[in-house]
Amino acid sequence: MNPGDATAWFATALFPSTAAAGFIFRRFASGAFAIRLRPHFVLGYAVFALALAHTAFAMGAMRTLSAIDLWLATLALSGLAVQAFLGASLQAPGVYRTVLRRWHLATTWSVAFFIAAHVMLTL
Repeated sequence: MNPGDATAWFATALFPSTAAAGFIFRRFASGAFAIRLRPHFVLGYAVFALALAHTAFAMGAMRTLSAIDLWLATLALSGLAVQAFLGASLQAPGVYRTVLRRWHLATTWSVAFFIAAHVMLTL
């Protein structure tokens, strides 16, 4: 297995784990908000870093992708960047956090769809 495939599968497996960690630690863990969600933050940034590494490793194979597959991958990576921005913004207190949390969740589902569609087309 080449490094591009390995990083892709690891990021794909880590993505739902990150979402689950956010749900579990937000609802059931005790302590300060930033401390409780630290595993979710670390996993989220790790997924984004692995997706960037996959992009770098897979550059040579992009000519074999269909246009729709490349668009799905681009939208998934862009969505992960938006996720990182929204997640970082959610760490600050404010009345806007409810709206940001909804956007963060909606982006999570969108990215999950783009990842699943990209994986299905590349298999």
